[in-house]
Amino acid sequence: MLYRNFVDGTTGPRLRGRPQSEQVNRRLLAAAFELVAEVGQEAMSIAEVARRAGTTTPAVYRRYHDKEALLTAVVDREMKAIESEPADTGSLRGDLVESVRSIVAALTPTRARFLAGLVLAGGAHQAPVQRLSDALQRIATGAFARVIDRAVLRGELHSACTSELLARVPGAIVMNMALLGDGPISEGQIIGLVDQIMLPALMSTADEQDNSRTTRRPVHDRERRISAARH
Repeated sequence: MLYRNFVDGTTGPRLRGRPQSEQVNRRLLAAAFELVAEVGQEAMSIAEVARRAGTTTPAVYRRYHDKEALLTAVVDREMKAIESEPADTGSLRGDLVESVRSIVAALTPTRARFLAGLVLAGGAHQAPVQRLSDALQRIATGAFARVIDRAVLRGELHSACTSELLARVPGAIVMNMALLGDGPISEGQIIGLVDQIMLPALMSTADEQDNSRTTRRPVHDRERRISAARH
């Protein structure tokens, strides 16, 4: 497409400018993501990222001053892609099941290999690993807190037991299963994670917080409430 320069009256091809630059950047991030998934962060090279992205090594360094900065940008892109509002199903158990399902759906095989290549493959670049850890903790804790707050409003829990450690449990287990398991995570495994780990832990944590203010609840009462939540 030609455009007319109204300053000197000449014509020429329309310059894309920023949109083209953003397209190159997307290709760079995608290439770096694929390479980390394939060979790990230590073996990934800027030259190969540039080659796969269809650009040059200097073009990479104009955007990212080193490999660590590029990897950190890839982590930011991936964390933005997986962050979502937890579904409101109308029940604590339903919300937990949907939350675990969303984690499983987000942890695609390629994304699991990327995380393994970033964290488990070793390497000197720790800033992106720390960025990943911080983002996962923020996403998990925030989503978990919203699920718990809704359960408290419904009367399913008596207190907002937002333990950061407990909030990390679903993601940690799903990650372990995705990296070390023999195949895709099944619906039965998702239900088992909620019914056998998350619900009992939540009821126990809520009871402990209540016990600091009131008379201790009997164990059979906790078991009754867990059973009721499952149905």
